[in-house]
Amino acid sequence: MSQGERNVSPSSPNASSGSSSLKSQLQEWHRSLRENVEQPLVIEKLVLGHLELGQTKDALRAVEKYGKGLQELPRVLLRAQVLRKDGRHDQVLKLLEEHESLVKDQPMAWTLRGRAYLGQNKVDEGLSALRHSLNLDRDNAEVHYALGMALERSERFSEAEQSYERAIRLGPSLVGAYVNIAILQDRSGRKDHAIQSLKRAVLADPKCAEAHANLGAMLAEQGRLREGLSALQTALDLDPSSGEAHFNLAILYLNQRRLDEAGAAIDRARTLSPSDPRINFYSGVLALRCGRYNDAERIFSEFLGKHPEDPSGMYHLGLAQLRGGAPDRAIPTLTRVTELSPEDRRAHYYLGVAMDRHGLSAEALEVYRRAAELDRAPVETAPV
Repeated sequence: MSQGERNVSPSSPNASSGSSSLKSQLQEWHRSLRENVEQPLVIEKLVLGHLELGQTKDALRAVEKYGKGLQELPRVLLRAQVLRKDGRHDQVLKLLEEHESLVKDQPMAWTLRGRAYLGQNKVDEGLSALRHSLNLDRDNAEVHYALGMALERSERFSEAEQSYERAIRLGPSLVGAYVNIAILQDRSGRKDHAIQSLKRAVLADPKCAEAHANLGAMLAEQGRLREGLSALQTALDLDPSSGEAHFNLAILYLNQRRLDEAGAAIDRARTLSPSDPRINFYSGVLALRCGRYNDAERIFSEFLGKHPEDPSGMYHLGLAQLRGGAPDRAIPTLTRVTELSPEDRRAHYYLGVAMDRHGLSAEALEVYRRAAELDRAPVETAPV
């Protein structure tokens, strides 16, 4: 499941209408404004519609072109929304500071300020701004949603979940809040609750591809592969360009040992989300499953170059070295995994195998004994 400020919008007034009908509506609004720019509600709908379709440059041009039809306050706030969506967090803060006397009592301004701080990884400043926004408007669902994300970034997960629940009570269509709650529930081991939250998300907005993608991933993790596949196919029907859905589909195929299909899904996910580190990791897992041990060793070595001391990456590197016929290289790798994750039964077992193959029988026996002790303990381990 995706995490952070995720690829699902908190709310979307036009989501159910579909992107094609929204595009047609945008054209109509442009025509209307060319005839009469003094239509503030139409200007706002036009700009937010472009944002919904991810067209931040078009949204900014619309503000510049039709902004004279707005009063100063809504024009500033609308421009700030566009700049934030475009990732220009410093410009959001500068714009709001330049108009401080105008926006100081506006909850939306403080919300935008808080989100801009979060975009700059200034979590404390973001929390402060969002709390100030709530002081001005306690019943604003999207502020509670944003506050939940800030609390999550601060690793205050229980408080974050409460903020998301409050957001849902105030705004039942906030799909992002359902998804974020599900991720927190999954993280704390409440997997059945997480699935229910994701089902609430797709009920709130049946056309939200990312909610279906996350539901599919969670169902697959629970072994409900047919349901998971159906949810992921729905996600891709809604949004064929969803990198998250293609990635989750690749994991499902890997778990089903449908390796050719997993490889094709990983390639599509990489094309759509080239900077996602999970894709390279699972490319290594695929290489391992296909018996391409040299490729797997190279991929996991590169992964660890960017994520040193990652136990899972190191474990898979050790496995690639072992299965590739290099137990001498696997021994230090797997030894480090047992140091980082002393309860990992698999790492102890394969370390014993590597020692055995390298002629260290006595040492291997001791490690096997430790693996057997862990096998009797109630410890969950992921399959290789």
